Amino acid sequence: MIPDLRILDGHAKSQGEYQEMHDSLCKAMDRLKVMERLLIALYYYEEMSMVEISRVLDKSELEVAEAHAEALRKLKTPL
Repeated sequence: MIPDLRILDGHAKSQGEYQEMHDSLCKAMDRLKVMERLLIALYYYEEMSMVEISRVLDKSELEVAEAHAEALRKLKTPL
């Protein structure tokens, strides 16, 4: 689950629409690999840079950037 849904603020017109967006985002996040979920959390919620994330994950910046792009592709793909 996603503990902090600030990302949805301002995008939902009603509580029902907010809940629907929340549920869809949670389902999409569940499809990600553990490292992809961690990367998304570090980048968007902890506001870390790709360089910082690469150090935390002990990966090259290129690997982190590619994993980020792949995670975003997966999140954009309809369920």
